[in-house]
Amino acid sequence: MATLNKTKFDAATKGFQTLFNKGLTVVNPLWDLLAMLVPSSTAEEIYNWLGELPQMREWVGERQLRDLKAYDFSVTNKDHELTVGVEVNALQDDRIGVYAPLMSNMGETVAAYPDKLVFGLLNDAFTAKGYDNVAFLATNHPNGDAGTFSNKATAALSSTSYGAGRASIQGRKNSRGEPLGIRMTKANSILWVPAELEKTGLEILTAEIIANNTNAYRDSAQLVVCPWLTSTTAWFLTVNHQSLKPLIYQLRQKPQFLAKASPSDENVFWEKKVIYGADMRCAAAFGLPQLAYGSTGAG
Repeated sequence: MATLNKTKFDAATKGFQTLFNKGLTVVNPLWDLLAMLVPSSTAEEIYNWLGELPQMREWVGERQLRDLKAYDFSVTNKDHELTVGVEVNALQDDRIGVYAPLMSNMGETVAAYPDKLVFGLLNDAFTAKGYDNVAFLATNHPNGDAGTFSNKATAALSSTSYGAGRASIQGRKNSRGEPLGIRMTKANSILWVPAELEKTGLEILTAEIIANNTNAYRDSAQLVVCPWLTSTTAWFLTVNHQSLKPLIYQLRQKPQFLAKASPSDENVFWEKKVIYGADMRCAAAFGLPQLAYGSTGAG
């Protein structure tokens, strides 16, 4: 039987970390299609500009100051972790390969975790509040001198309801009543659906003819069937406007692989286990409802 020593522990940890890091690279996350990445350097970040999207104008007379402090909206970073234990006997008996799929999957799980955070928000968007203290998808978003705007519907997904969503987004104005100039194209627009609405979404975006009429919305957006969506009827339409996206993914600390894997560690002595884990600091938050439209699909 192989002798257990620090060299063997270190070799196992190095191999597991390599597998974990490889797992991080094989996942193609969806969150960056919906949320803007905001690097964070403190415990929380304040987004006081979310209430205003000013437009350029001809400079006549004095400058006109656009106040970017309409809302005091902050996002606090949170700690997230994933921890597993490996039996010391597995290292003792040179059974490291048995755990290789687990360590690779750990990396994949961590890489996909931002999707879980971001799309968890989308699932709650009809009730959870954003920076303006109303639900992110609501009929009464306050909008300064422009009154209010709605980005919520109840219609089932169809060519007609999809068109209404496009018209709603492209007609958005800032708080001064100035058009935001949002132009939706296939490159910057996404129709998010659960698996149950995939067929309907495909028809809207790919069919040449719908109900005996030429399909005006063919190739007007990308269709993404999102496995994180929990409602079987709700659908969402979003647009990435210049450098802005509807939601926020705030990253304070990238994922890191850690180990309590020394023969002298207490977990080895008391539990005969080596502990491996990953952690990160981040947060997801609602951003700009101006760039999103959603329907419960409940009719």
